[in-house]
Amino acid sequence: MSNILDTGLDRHTLFVLIALCDLGLNPEALAAVIKELRKD
Repeated sequence: MSNILDTGLDRHTLFVLIALCDLGLNPEALAAVIKELRKD
């Protein structure tokens, strides 16, 4: 799925992010954190 979406994330990372969303984390906030971490 990561390749299809062209996220640049590995399978494990994508799994963790989806699990966090399933737990109720705001997907937009989570995406913002990932984008910020990638800048560094």
